[in-house]
Amino acid sequence: MHPSLLRILAGLLLACCSSMAAAQNCTVTAGDLASSNNYDPFATTFNDSAGAFTITCTRNTGGQNRFTGTYYAGVDNGLNYTTSRRLSKGTNYLDYSLHQNFPGCSTPWGSATGTVITLTNTNTKNNDTTTNPNPLASRSYCFRITGGMNTAPPGTYTDTVTIGVADSNGVIRGSDVVQLSTTILASCALTWSTVTPLTITYTSFSTTAPGGTKGYQLRCTRTTSYSLGFDTPIAGVNDKVLGLAYSLTNSSPGSVGTGVTQTFNVTATIPANQSGTCNAAGGAACTGTVTRAVLITY
Repeated sequence: MHPSLLRILAGLLLACCSSMAAAQNCTVTAGDLASSNNYDPFATTFNDSAGAFTITCTRNTGGQNRFTGTYYAGVDNGLNYTTSRRLSKGTNYLDYSLHQNFPGCSTPWGSATGTVITLTNTNTKNNDTTTNPNPLASRSYCFRITGGMNTAPPGTYTDTVTIGVADSNGVIRGSDVVQLSTTILASCALTWSTVTPLTITYTSFSTTAPGGTKGYQLRCTRTTSYSLGFDTPIAGVNDKVLGLAYSLTNSSPGSVGTGVTQTFNVTATIPANQSGTCNAAGGAACTGTVTRAVLITY
């Protein structure tokens, strides 16, 4: 056979195969997805959100270009994958996973065989409909962020994944790029070491200034600066106890959050040489209380 004829036949074969591969295309519409709730680094439960995508396929006219019977929708590992998918904010990360089902979030979603969503299209007849009259309906998926990542600092965390659709032969027919995101807000949470009051025993005209200390725990998001103080006392309500002036101090004016518990103390002191007001008969002791609040400003 003449060599030039061989080249012509090869060219025709290539054009044929290219045309067949392009005979069908699909549009994946997903849209970016932000978590339905801001991420709480102190929560130990999953942060789950529902995402959705639709697939619409078209084909060239002609009986040989009928629609594929089954499509497979898969998703890649994103931009920050190590041993799991991760959202990133600079060099800080939050682990997350994607699942085929919402609610439930029990079936992992990936791109490998066995971890794809199978979408069946029953319109396989030889006709000249160019747009699938049975479009692949909207499908939900689950965006799950792992709980308990308490040392992640505030800010917005993102990752980018690609959702793709392939036919039963593994040929990619369409895809869409999706940005996943969540936000951590700066926050602080205070708990007292005990629920009992801070108690001071004072004798009228004491020459010393007795006091008492009570511990509390504070947990603030990492890198969050905060200051510690007290509410303003109300004259005649809580500025004195039994007519005795007092003072409150914190063991620290403030600090920077680490994401883990930090311990501080409140110290109350009653200055010396005060008489106070006590009308108990027979020299009995009087008891009085005031309520004050520790303020955390961040």
